[in-house]
Amino acid sequence: MTAEELVTRLRANGARVHRTVEPPGVFVLTSDPILVGWLTQSGARLRGSYDRNPWGAAHLGEELIAEYDFWINPMAVEGDVWEAAAA
Repeated sequence: MTAEELVTRLRANGARVHRTVEPPGVFVLTSDPILVGWLTQSGARLRGSYDRNPWGAAHLGEELIAEYDFWINPMAVEGDVWEAAAA
């Protein structure tokens, strides 16, 4: 999979892809449990150290929506994820 295909796939599944100011940091936010499983199996790493539940999710607002925050730049893809996330 190329970096562009990865970013496109994540966005198509409702994830929000963000880059850090300086490369290589790229992270994704999602509340989709299927996407969380795929990211975990594909080499993404949970990001941050703020208060999380046992599954690694932060709770958002009164609705208690579990949102997961992953670094995706460690994933094995062809190309530059940081550049692909700029598009």
